Amino acid sequence: MKKISTVILAFVMLVSAIITLTGCGANAADQAFAKFQEDNDALIQSMLEPSEDWLNEPDGGESIVLEEIGKVDKLLAGLDKLDKNAMSKKNQEAHANIYDSFATHKAALEAIREETREVKPGGYSKDREVAPDDLAIFEAAMADSQDAEYEPTLVATQVVAGTNYRFTATATPKSADAKPYSVYVYIYQPLDGEPELTEIETVGY
Repeated sequence: MKKISTVILAFVMLVSAIITLTGCGANAADQAFAKFQEDNDALIQSMLEPSEDWLNEPDGGESIVLEEIGKVDKLLAGLDKLDKNAMSKKNQEAHANIYDSFATHKAALEAIREETREVKPGGYSKDREVAPDDLAIFEAAMADSQDAEYEPTLVATQVVAGTNYRFTATATPKSADAKPYSVYVYIYQPLDGEPELTEIETVGY
């Protein structure tokens, strides 16, 4: 797998910063920065570029993502412990750029992690538009709902002994002064029989 470009950039910048310490006059903070590089050289170079190919792993890529996030968290914690304000100006700038690069890398990993949750075996699929068949199931399960009008906008499914549906919907209360709010509507469609409403979860106002 390829190394992520932002991490390589950060690594090059870090090495460049350390080279500036070869002369005399490096203070304790600069020396600690140099030691950080020495101690974490192998870890930095082992970091992988986030890839959607991970989603094809048996666990949907979750174990790889968690391992890579663990690497970044360790590096960010190490950078946090350094006294950057006592470093030379050049190394302060290098520290800031490196930190931003690792933070960007972590954000990319978190994005992939969300996708691993969506494709993890036993989990819900990605949200998609509501098809006519989905709408028919929604309307059948919600036929007896009296507290509000529910309009589904997205749906995700989970295959079990039958199918679980998670509809993202807008609920409009029937009382005049109430405001619409967002909900998840969970419906179970058995292999045989009518769909059943199992839960309505409020997710935002």
